[in-house]
Amino acid sequence: MSRFDSWVVNGLLPDIAYLTEKLPEVVHPWVGMHEGVYCVYFKHEKAHLPLEVFFRRLAKREPKLGVRARRKNGETTSITFNRHERVTLSPRLQQVLAELAR
Repeated sequence: MSRFDSWVVNGLLPDIAYLTEKLPEVVHPWVGMHEGVYCVYFKHEKAHLPLEVFFRRLAKREPKLGVRARRKNGETTSITFNRHERVTLSPRLQQVLAELAR
């Protein structure tokens, strides 16, 4: 069990909000279980990343970091973290990322 498991709410990470471009809508990263661990789907590597790994990479501001999200209509979309103006992080996540970046 990861220290971030409690951050998952109904299969989403509500501490990250992303405003989509087409048909503006706020979406959150989609989280699923993969091999018994909560993971996000990392689109560029086509791989499941455990939350702990994802948050470390997010803290280091890794280029091309992008994950899957679901729109209200059920379609998947991508959240790209190099689009800073579209991403909002909760204060508690910002604090954790600052700690992980050290």
